[in-house]
Amino acid sequence: MSHVHMSNVQYTLVNDIAFLTINDGKVNSLGFALRLALFSMLQAAIEDDQVTKIVIEGNGKFFSAGADIYEFNTPNATKSPLLPELITLIRESPKLIVAAVNGIAFGGGFELALAAHLRVGFSSTQFRLPEVSLGLIPGAGGTQLLPRVISIGKGIGKAAEIIVKASVVDGSEALKLGIISELYETLDRQQLYQFVKAQEGIQRIDEAPVTLDYADEQIIADLKKWIEKRKRGYDAQNVALKSVLNSHEMPLQEGIASERAAFLALLSGKQFAALRHLFASEKGLYPRLVPDQFKEIRCAAVIGGGLMGRGICMSLANAGIATTIIEQNPEALAKALHGIKETYDKMLQRGRIKSVDRDQALSLIQGNVDYQTIIDADIVIEAVYEDMDLKKSIFKQLDGICAKETIFVSNTSRLDINELGAVTKRESLFLGMHFFSPAHLMKLVEVVKGDKTSQYALNSVIELSKRMNKLGVVVGVCEGFVGNRMLTTYRNEALFVLEEGASVSQVDHALYHFGMAMGPFTMTDMAGLDISWAARKRLQEKGAKSSFRDSVIGDRLCEIGRFGQKTGAGYYRYEKGSYAPIADPIVEMVIEACAKEKDIHRRVWSDAEIVERTIFALINEGFKILEEGIVAHSSAIDLVYIHGYGFPAYRGGPMFYADTIGLPKVLEKMNYFAKHFGKHWQPSALLVDLVAKGLSVTDYQKKDE
Repeated sequence: MSHVHMSNVQYTLVNDIAFLTINDGKVNSLGFALRLALFSMLQAAIEDDQVTKIVIEGNGKFFSAGADIYEFNTPNATKSPLLPELITLIRESPKLIVAAVNGIAFGGGFELALAAHLRVGFSSTQFRLPEVSLGLIPGAGGTQLLPRVISIGKGIGKAAEIIVKASVVDGSEALKLGIISELYETLDRQQLYQFVKAQEGIQRIDEAPVTLDYADEQIIADLKKWIEKRKRGYDAQNVALKSVLNSHEMPLQEGIASERAAFLALLSGKQFAALRHLFASEKGLYPRLVPDQFKEIRCAAVIGGGLMGRGICMSLANAGIATTIIEQNPEALAKALHGIKETYDKMLQRGRIKSVDRDQALSLIQGNVDYQTIIDADIVIEAVYEDMDLKKSIFKQLDGICAKETIFVSNTSRLDINELGAVTKRESLFLGMHFFSPAHLMKLVEVVKGDKTSQYALNSVIELSKRMNKLGVVVGVCEGFVGNRMLTTYRNEALFVLEEGASVSQVDHALYHFGMAMGPFTMTDMAGLDISWAARKRLQEKGAKSSFRDSVIGDRLCEIGRFGQKTGAGYYRYEKGSYAPIADPIVEMVIEACAKEKDIHRRVWSDAEIVERTIFALINEGFKILEEGIVAHSSAIDLVYIHGYGFPAYRGGPMFYADTIGLPKVLEKMNYFAKHFGKHWQPSALLVDLVAKGLSVTDYQKKDE
C-alpha cells in the first residue's frame, strides 16, 4: 500500500486499485484547488501501469457538496480544469472508475458521481441537484447523465422531477432508481475493495438519446403544472426541464453542449444574482456564538391560545422545547390544545410530519390557566390580541411572578417594544418576536431589539430562532418595524392609484404578474381590513401621521362592515364557502366617491405604471429604514419582505431590486413622484447620498460591515 497526499486529495494504492479520497476539511466543495488536485491525481492513476481500477470517495460526511458558490464570477471559476473537464476525464477513462458516495453528493458532487462508470452508496448517502434553487441548472452534464443512468436510460421523467424540484434522493431510493449498484450500511474499505476488484469491463453511458414513454409524459405534464403553480416567474425550472428533455432529442455530447450554454446564460442573468444574494444573506444572518453569550432555552411558556399562540407553541415543541400554553379559562385552554392536536393531525395526513415527530412534539406541550406554573420558564412569549393596555397588564403580572432571569418576549406586529418593556423591571431581558401566520409554517421572525435590550437576551432569541428553523431578522423599534411599516406605504400607494383611476383587480393583477405572491387587496381581504383599520385608529389617537396624504377607502369599506374574506366582502366579494375574489361594483362606487371628495381626476393606468408607483414606494421606505438604523444591512429588508410579504425571491428583495434598476433612475423617479403626487414621495437622504457618491445599496452595506 502506498500513499500520495495533496492538500485536499489523498491517493492510496491498494494492490492494483487506486483510492482517491477527497478531503478539504470542510464540505469538499469543488473549487479550483480541489478540481486541480483531483484532476492531477486521476491523470496519475490513469497513466500508472500498476493501477487497473480507480475509486473516488469523500472523507467524513461529504462526498462533495458541489461547486463553490463563492468562487462564481471570480477568476478561479474559469481556471482549468473546469468541472466539465473533470467530468469528461472520469467518463472517458480507459480504466474503471467507481464513485463510493459516502454522505452528501450535491450539485457538482452528484455530477462527479454520475460520470463514474459505477456508483455505490451507504446509509448516509444523499444525492441532490439543487442548482434551480439558485436560479441555475446543472452545468457539468447532470441533465444529460442522470436520465441515462436511471434504470439504464429509461429515467427521463424521474430525472426531470429530481432536477426541477431539487429533490433529495437517499441511498435506498438511489438503489431503486439504478443510480447506485450497491448499498452498504457503512463505508468499509475492505468490502469496497472486494466489490471493485470483482468488476470486469466498463459499462459506459449510452451516447444515444433517452427513451420517452407514456409514464414519463405524465410526470412531465405534472411538472409543468407544478412550475406554473409553485415557481411562477422563475427561469431556471423551465430551462432545466427543457434541458432534461433534450436528452430525449439529442445525443449525449450535443445535449451536454446545450446544457452548458443554458447554464452560462443563467449564470450571467439577474435571477442568479438575486438568488445568490439571498443565499449569502441567509448564510450570514446569524453570528457565531459560544455558550456563555446566550441562554439556552429548555422550557418556554406562551401566553394566549389563539391561532398565533398555537403556532408559536408548535414551533417551540418542534424544536424540542418543553412548552406550556396559558389561557384565561379552562374552556379556552381546551380549545387551544385541541386546535394544536388537530393541526398536527392534518400535517400528518398531508405527509408534512412523521407520526413519531408529532407524538414527540405533543408530549412536550402542556396547558394551564395559572401563571404560577411558569415561574421557572426560560422564556415567556406573549401572543394575545394587539392591544397595548392588555399586553402591559400581562407583563406587569408576569414580572412579579417569573424568575428574574426569565426572558420576556412580545409577539407584536406594530406596538412599541420600549413602551411595553418599561412596565417591567427587566427591560434588558425584554424584546419582541414578530411571528408570521401560520407561525408553525412561516419561516420569518422579526426579532425586535428594544433600546435597553441586552446583547445576551438578543443572542438568546436569535439562537432560539435558529433552533426553530426560522430566519430571525434583527430589527429596531419603529411603527410596524420593517415589514408592516413598508407594507403600509405600499398599500397606501396602491390606494392612491385606485383613487387616480385604476381598478382593484387591475392593481392586484399588475403586482401579481410582477411576481408578488398576491396583490395588495387580495392580501388585505385575507388578513382582514379591520386589522389595518384598528392600527390607523390607534395612530390617530396618538396624533401620529404616517403620510402627507391619506386615503379613506379602507375606512369607508370597514364602516359598512366589509372586513374581507371573513365577512364575505372586502375589496372583493366572495360567494359562500369560496375564497375566489369577485369584482364588486359597490367598491368601485366607494372609490369614485372618495376621489370626488378630493377632486382627483381619474384616468386610465397601465400595469407598468402601477408596478412602478407601488414598488418604488416600498424601495423609498426601505431606504428610510436603513437610513434610520432600524436594520444593520439592506439584506435584512430583503429577507423580511421576501419571506414575510411575498416579494419575488428571483428579484432579490426590494433593496437588491433597486440596485438592479440603478439608483440614479430610482432617484429620478422619486423626484418625479414627489413633484406630481405629494411630499410623502420625498426621497430618502440616504438614496440621494448614494447616488451622489456613485454607490449602490450593496456598497453601503459593505462599508458598514
